[in-house]
Amino acid sequence: MKKIFLLLIVIFSFSSALAEKVLYLNVQVQAYLSSQPNKLEILEDRTIRLLDDLETSVFLANFTLTLKPDISEDATALLKVNWYGLPPDLESGFKELPLEFKKTAPFMEVGEIKGKNDLFFKILLKGNKIADETLGCTENPYDTTLWKTDESIHFYFTFIKNSLADYFWNPNKSYLENEYERYKKNFEFTHAGKINYFYCSCPINQVVWDSGSFYAINTAKNSIFVIYNHDHKDISHPALNVYLFYYYWGYAPKFIVEGAGGYYTLNYFLAAKLKKQKKLYALKSLIWAKAYNQKNREVAYWQSASFVRYLIDTYGVAIFKEFYQEVHEFNFESVLQKYYKKSLAEIEKEWLKFIEFYQPYKHDLVYFAKQSTGFKEYQKALELYLDLFKIYPSSPEALSLLGNAYYLVGDYSQAQKVYQRWSDWDTTKGERYFVWGNLSWIAGDVKTAISAYQKACQKDTVYAVNLINLGKLYWAVGQKDSALYYFDLADKKKPDPPEACELFLAYVKYYAEKKDSLKVQENFQKAKNAASILVQTKPDEAWPYLKLGEIYLAASVIDPTKLDSTELYLKLAEFLEDRPYYYGQILLALGKTYLVQKQTDSAKAILKQVIKLPSGFFEKKEARELLAKIK
Repeated sequence: MKKIFLLLIVIFSFSSALAEKVLYLNVQVQAYLSSQPNKLEILEDRTIRLLDDLETSVFLANFTLTLKPDISEDATALLKVNWYGLPPDLESGFKELPLEFKKTAPFMEVGEIKGKNDLFFKILLKGNKIADETLGCTENPYDTTLWKTDESIHFYFTFIKNSLADYFWNPNKSYLENEYERYKKNFEFTHAGKINYFYCSCPINQVVWDSGSFYAINTAKNSIFVIYNHDHKDISHPALNVYLFYYYWGYAPKFIVEGAGGYYTLNYFLAAKLKKQKKLYALKSLIWAKAYNQKNREVAYWQSASFVRYLIDTYGVAIFKEFYQEVHEFNFESVLQKYYKKSLAEIEKEWLKFIEFYQPYKHDLVYFAKQSTGFKEYQKALELYLDLFKIYPSSPEALSLLGNAYYLVGDYSQAQKVYQRWSDWDTTKGERYFVWGNLSWIAGDVKTAISAYQKACQKDTVYAVNLINLGKLYWAVGQKDSALYYFDLADKKKPDPPEACELFLAYVKYYAEKKDSLKVQENFQKAKNAASILVQTKPDEAWPYLKLGEIYLAASVIDPTKLDSTELYLKLAEFLEDRPYYYGQILLALGKTYLVQKQTDSAKAILKQVIKLPSGFFEKKEARELLAKIK
């Protein structure tokens, strides 16, 4: 229960908006060669928002720039500036300067830093304006009262306690450790200390987020910051790998660094799609960071990742490393010619021809589709499975994956059709009829669902779940004696915790209608015990909390005090769930809870959501019936 109360604190802690003094600062990085000091080219040109008395870091070119303003009442400001270069030199500098806010005021040069070889960067700043603004994000990752840090082999992970990042810490940690290991192995990086990895649920003000992306890096403090919330759970972006290349190999044009960071992706395939759509840019237009940042970042990223992978796959890692460590914006084409013996135009032509005829391996499409599913990017996963069947039409072994992808985006009719094909492909497997029955039930096809469940029972006489679902289906259509018959058969199978959770919940509902308080309490305890086991073994999954909420709600008919826990469990389930079918179940249970609590307006609002969302057929039906009864 303590964990749930802490979760509610997290949900409401950052909802209040505060007005703050903010300073807008124009930042330029100008590049030049030591042999031509007067020939300056703008590498970066950005406007940055800073909060009064808050240090903010931004990674530009090859250095981390930290900025801390002191804004006075008379709308003037004093700015503390630090810059820190990349390893191994770690060149640094400091300056404190007053800012002018006249439109005609020139940029002020605050310092310069060596890039690589004969390349240097000048750092220029100019005050833009001071304003009072309401902050959308007030998170502070250095506040240890709400944030905590856990470590793994290569990382210190910092996140808000009981946030999504906390619940999904283990699978995310495994993914990032695996990414680190394979890049370290392939590119021969030498481990030199742990990385600080911050999960932020909103774009915190302590860093400037990379243009068009959901990450920021601070190489001076070995830190990576990522946005991780309900809308952004995919951590396969190049943040980690970009950091590794800067840290171990030093500076190179952003186009090359991000491209290298996307080496282990479906970059060939996705770049080929973009080529067919005529969305690719001329490679020459991506060399300078200012231009690169102005492109569509998704297109630019997949294009650069595809091109860099082509260089590595065709000519090897060793040559690419030599090229990387010598190349910069001024010498890009000549250094490319030096190491690859071809002009940029020639290699670009070869690369474009290669991706035009490239076809991904089936196992690669499955791997990345499963990865997208793991990151809760269900639409992206569905698109990859559809690509798989377009390229490899005869792939019956992947039918269940395609069906599941349709199910996860809420397209139940398509999922039902695919699972029917899957069950027809091998009629000896009870599990296939079981899944087909589930999708038929969700779609409201009662006759097909009953037939499929009955076949599942015939093929599989071990598991109780087929009998339980048959019972639940008969209950849903009002045939409660038939439902009880199948529940009793299931009870004789010695159900495992997930099965026991559903079975004893069904008994609680049955005996609550019979007003048998002893039977309700007996089955309530059994159902609760089963759900509690699942909470312990799968704390990052919403389903056990949904079941606990439903268990307490069903038992509250006999014991109203149990209603106190119902909403807490359902709110936690709502926080974790993103599958539309189960989300609809959670909202339906919340709507029922609000009705019992006499919160009619809240009940109406949430029941309308059940109908609007891709919930299951019976969930929508019950929501409509409940709404019709509300006066």
